Amino acid sequence: MYLGDAWCFIGIERHTKLILAFEFAKRTETSTNRFMAKIATATDPEVPFQLTTDGLATYPSAATWGSA
Repeated sequence: MYLGDAWCFIGIERHTKLILAFEFAKRTETSTNRFMAKIATATDPEVPFQLTTDGLATYPSAATWGSA
């Protein structure tokens, strides 16, 4: 049975290589927001960090989601 495609979003801390968050889902705005919310809870909001992506169109809005 074909269930469709799925992607694994992975947030890795660059120095320790520990996985901060992951999301196994389709590449949708909802799954991107869910992944970024996990990243937000795993990081200190006062400490800036580098976000590198593959260019998925939903990342820019997800990266600023909830930052108002």
